[in-house]
Amino acid sequence: MEEFLARIPLFSTLSKEALHSLIQHCSEQRYPKGRFVFREGEAAESVWAVKEGWLQLVRHTSSGKPITLFIMTPDEVLCGLSAFDHSVYSADGIAVTEAVLIHIPASIFSKLMEDHPSF
Repeated sequence: MEEFLARIPLFSTLSKEALHSLIQHCSEQRYPKGRFVFREGEAAESVWAVKEGWLQLVRHTSSGKPITLFIMTPDEVLCGLSAFDHSVYSADGIAVTEAVLIHIPASIFSKLMEDHPSF
């Protein structure tokens, strides 16, 4: 996991010690195709790094029509701002393919931002 996170630009600014400390709080989670990772309006308690697969971010119009906002691919990080602000997810996150994501607790992500200004 350390090697994976270290190659993502966002985490490349962290020292080896800070990265190692982060990893102690992370977990790798698998999602089958079509599974919701999070839902719009839920408390943003996690930041996610896509290790394998694709994740679709979807919002629904007032009439209920789904609109794809973005497709997240490997080595991308999502929901950092929502988690840092301690707000809610602004879209649904759905595994478009079988996916492997790295779960980072929002509290740990926020602390990284506070403790490491370059991050």
